Amino acid sequence: MNIYNNSIYNHPQIYQPLVVSVPSSSLEMVVVIPCYKEPELINTLNSLISCELPKCVVEILIILNSADNADDEVIEINNSTKEQFKNWHAQYNSLPLGGDAEGGMSFHLIEQNNLPKKHAGVGLARKIGMDEAWYRFLQIDNFDGIIVNLDADCTVEPNYLTEIFEDFQKNSKTPGVSIHFEHPLEGDLDKKVYEGIINYELHLRYYINALRFAEIPHAFHTVGSSMAVRANVYAKQGGMNRRKAGEDFYFLHKVIPLGNYSEIVTTKVIPSPRESDRVPFGTGKAISQWMISDKEVYTTYSLQSFVDLKFCSDNIAALYDLTKDNNIEQWLNKLPESLKTYFQQNRLEEVIEEILINVTSEKAFIKRFYRWFDGLKVLQFIHFCRDNYYKNEPVAQVSTKMLQELDDRDNTNLGLRELLDRFREIDRQGEATSKDQFCHSER
Repeated sequence: MNIYNNSIYNHPQIYQPLVVSVPSSSLEMVVVIPCYKEPELINTLNSLISCELPKCVVEILIILNSADNADDEVIEINNSTKEQFKNWHAQYNSLPLGGDAEGGMSFHLIEQNNLPKKHAGVGLARKIGMDEAWYRFLQIDNFDGIIVNLDADCTVEPNYLTEIFEDFQKNSKTPGVSIHFEHPLEGDLDKKVYEGIINYELHLRYYINALRFAEIPHAFHTVGSSMAVRANVYAKQGGMNRRKAGEDFYFLHKVIPLGNYSEIVTTKVIPSPRESDRVPFGTGKAISQWMISDKEVYTTYSLQSFVDLKFCSDNIAALYDLTKDNNIEQWLNKLPESLKTYFQQNRLEEVIEEILINVTSEKAFIKRFYRWFDGLKVLQFIHFCRDNYYKNEPVAQVSTKMLQELDDRDNTNLGLRELLDRFREIDRQGEATSKDQFCHSER
């Protein structure tokens, strides 16, 4: 059998295998690190070799990449990174690390320069690395192998590898996980950078917790540097996309609906808070915009958008009951105006008719509904509310209101950093798991 063309798996691997060495039969985890215009890769690698090793072999794949129209600065930085890696790797190979029958760690630098400018970016780089990880597992018939994503400007806690490995070992049905992250809030960068990252991370945590308040079943952080997935799930979901940004969001929202998706909160990734022009949106872009802005207040989505969303969740069972009498319009008329208009514009009645053809129970109906009203559509609804009904509000203001729903303590008069600390604490308190709606059979 030609395992490279194994038709069981349908994702479009776009490159032939890139690592020539044969993987160890004990390989259980591959960490993929896209690396573009990144002068501090060695910090990430030092962080990884400082980790406790799980009882398995771990491979680290660094995808050093650039576009075919890359400017001289990018080429120079990438060449410097390559030389730094070579020197570091020579020293690493002389250290007494791993290598026994149960565990060990190896590093592979994969150069992918001259990527087509139309597609070159973090999505394609992540795809190249994850495709290669999948192929490494396929060679040893390990379809449950763990593909972990990290970025070249992150560090990790010493228990990072062991906690990920043990979580997947203990939870055999887990298709993937989000890993807890926390940006550094002080250090050597400009003070305004840390002001920006406090605001931005607070915005991220407010958004996810507001979705959970609204009882949305796919409320998980989708951060590319803080996620892991099983190899067979990666392949069956068609692999990583080639988006220049947001690739993590779109990919994970194909994995989360499978059910049993969860979070690892017993370790953490520490992403850089710095400015960046490498992606069109995301953390680096948000900080860059903050640095050139004269605004003193960071704004985010109105809490009322999530209150409206919760009304939908609270009444989804009633929708199923009304569909049996072909009375969807009655349900729509009870909704807040924002939801009613959004659903009408997205032809909800036609969607419901199609769903009803495939289900015979309330649980199956709810599962199908949230497969349609997925993470992307929910975000589109929040943006629809922002643009048409509820303007953005100061992140401190709405976060304080949200905490009143989540936390019994007095959360009034907290500063931005204190608010963020409270949200971090809430997120670390327990593992979130995707709701039952995604775990039941269709009928």
